[in-house]
Amino acid sequence: MMGRLAISPPTAGSVEEMTLNRLRKLGSAAEGTQQACELAPLIMELRQFWLQSIDWCSQLSKEIERLLILYDELNDDG
Repeated sequence: MMGRLAISPPTAGSVEEMTLNRLRKLGSAAEGTQQACELAPLIMELRQFWLQSIDWCSQLSKEIERLLILYDELNDDG
């Protein structure tokens, strides 16, 4: 998902740019963690942004939802 967003630079201030920034921050944090639960604050921020700012029927929304589901599954598995 990040690759597609980064291929053609999103417009400054766009939902795509804000999403890419959040995903980069999350990716950096994930590299330094041992457990999925350590990412909870960033995931909560992404979830809130997704609910408030991303169109429900968009491809971006579906991909963010998929990422959030994967996180929930990882976190449930410990």
